[in-house]
Amino acid sequence: MKKTTRCFTWLMLCGAMLSGTGCTAVQVRDRTYLQGLELQKSDEITVQLHDFESTAAIAQGSGDSMEQALAQAGAVTGKALFLGHTELIAYTDPSYSAYLSDWMTQYRLSPSCQILVMTEGETLEQQDTAQIVERLQYAQENGIVPKTNLFTILKEFAGASATALVPFYSGGGLSAALITVDAFCDSLSADAVRGLCWLRDDADPKTVTAADGACFQIKTASTQLYAQMQENGHVKVTVSIHITGEGDFAQAAQVIQMQCEAAITETVTQHHADVFGLEACLRSQCYHTIVDHGWDKTISNAEFQVLVVEGYS
Repeated sequence: MKKTTRCFTWLMLCGAMLSGTGCTAVQVRDRTYLQGLELQKSDEITVQLHDFESTAAIAQGSGDSMEQALAQAGAVTGKALFLGHTELIAYTDPSYSAYLSDWMTQYRLSPSCQILVMTEGETLEQQDTAQIVERLQYAQENGIVPKTNLFTILKEFAGASATALVPFYSGGGLSAALITVDAFCDSLSADAVRGLCWLRDDADPKTVTAADGACFQIKTASTQLYAQMQENGHVKVTVSIHITGEGDFAQAAQVIQMQCEAAITETVTQHHADVFGLEACLRSQCYHTIVDHGWDKTISNAEFQVLVVEGYS
């Protein structure tokens, strides 16, 4: 009897699994899985759809809301749109940044989705978004541009400076820029972009090239921030970068220091932006100063020092 019951139960489970598989197959067949979205500048929200198979946009739609724009574009594909696996959202109009948090919740966007800001006149309409995503991933993994995604951008928007670092696409090349939820602040120089790779400590370059072309091969790297009050009442922030590798360390250290100083100037000094964990450092080590004087005043008077040290931290 027990053996018969077990057999019956097993047959029921197998039937349920087969039935579930068939249902899932129908759902997959009736959906368009979007790899990328391009939002175009317009009086309405205008969106271009990129799936995982095509090498160009497959449809376009417009409306007073993202929901209406997607519905119009979805009517062209004849299938329901699924954004849960979307890897890239690109736009030129900075005002779209204000919608990112709501869209993340509404459409269940992955926190790892890449946000790409493009210069005026750029479009991905005839571009293969798979290649764009691969280029971004390669650049971030090899210390060419800092690592960013939807999660880091929203986190930086929520900080005291309300400014975020994003990948920047211009003339077919990749760089980085600063944005707020409603404005484009500035694109960054190549030195500042490399400097932020060091300061953010999540995309350390593999090599450092000196002015004479000599290369220092990086083996290990780590970055720490320290903040301390000075007698004049100002905060002094020390950036300590420890590296090991092969080559001329002195030349490499000089290049890294220059790049980090360029990054600090173009982000903190010029825009009071925090895109490398500066606020967290100050709140941890100089809490009363930043609470009493506020972010802008504290940063306006802050002093910075970059130290590049050979060896482990």
